[in-house]
Amino acid sequence: MTDPLGLWVQLLEIYELSVRYLFLVTLIIFLQLSCDCIFLQNMESLVEWLSSHALPCFHKQLFGFSCPMCGFQRGIILLLQGDVWGCIVQFPPIVAWFLTLLVCIVLFAIKKMTKRIGWIIVWCNLAVLLFNWVYQNVVF
Repeated sequence: MTDPLGLWVQLLEIYELSVRYLFLVTLIIFLQLSCDCIFLQNMESLVEWLSSHALPCFHKQLFGFSCPMCGFQRGIILLLQGDVWGCIVQFPPIVAWFLTLLVCIVLFAIKKMTKRIGWIIVWCNLAVLLFNWVYQNVVF
């Protein structure tokens, strides 16, 4: 007779490994797409298309104040145009997100990524996003 608790532990270990592999595959796909976008010969038409098809902020239209992600689309468009400072001005949390991506890559590479570190990273990013949201609505 098999131990049901042992079976659950094995399933959880398999799930944890699959989540890590899914994260790594997603990261590889993201990096590949990023490289493809960087080396596109027709980048100006892509930026022009993104600029003309940007969605308005429905939250701001309905409630009259910015949502936590206000400025993200404009920031990405500015980043694709090569205006890094303009991107940071439009959406400051993007700096924290790129630093998070870098930290996660390094921690995965040296096999020091743990659930606790992952949750710390998540909460820090949420705090940065919340601070930006409050700043946008108080200052602007």
